[in-house]
Amino acid sequence: DRVFPYVGRSDAVLLVLYHPRFSRAAMLSLPPDLFVYIPGENMQRLNTAYALGDIRKLQQTLLYNFGIRPTDWALIHVDDFASLINDLGGLDLSVLINRPDQCEGLYVGTIHMDGQKVLCYFTYREGNDESSRSIRQQEVLRKVFLRLVEGGNLIQLPGLYAYYQTKIETNITLDELTGYLPLALRLGDPGRIGYFYIHPEDLIIWELPGETNRTVFLPRSGAVQN
Repeated sequence: DRVFPYVGRSDAVLLVLYHPRFSRAAMLSLPPDLFVYIPGENMQRLNTAYALGDIRKLQQTLLYNFGIRPTDWALIHVDDFASLINDLGGLDLSVLINRPDQCEGLYVGTIHMDGQKVLCYFTYREGNDESSRSIRQQEVLRKVFLRLVEGGNLIQLPGLYAYYQTKIETNITLDELTGYLPLALRLGDPGRIGYFYIHPEDLIIWELPGETNRTVFLPRSGAVQN
């Protein structure tokens, strides 16, 4: 949530699990305000893990709390996220509920959004409604992915990588990305990517002791593990 190169808290934490041989993938959104144990620290919001250390701290946190340690990762700051959307020509996004007071006006229908409006659409949250934000975030990332894999746009990949390699923090090389192109093209088919988030009924809203109106999410462990 900070501009490059400053370190901030994470507005979005998404895990992508993929199977190259079966050409299937799943995207799981994790609530940034999920109250978890951060190794070497204490119980805090998930969105503070990266800010308290680096990507290794976030990997350790995910491993400790969910049993998953991401092997590949990428982190993008808010200003570069908006720039990337603009470089892709903006996105056409489906607004399902009128929100005239959000993002300079959001109205039901398909809206073409530039980078700043997409960023607002991607990050805002009304009260504790994390599930709606997760759905919007997944829609945005799906549209970005489809914009790249459709119509021969993957030819832009080397140029985008060269421009953003000093801005997006990642351990994925251009050669590795190029090697994944056949998989990316197959995942462009409808139904090959599943989208998941933690259901609101599986989260407990808990007010932090001594901090009025500051709340976090506690997972119902049995339901989340299932």
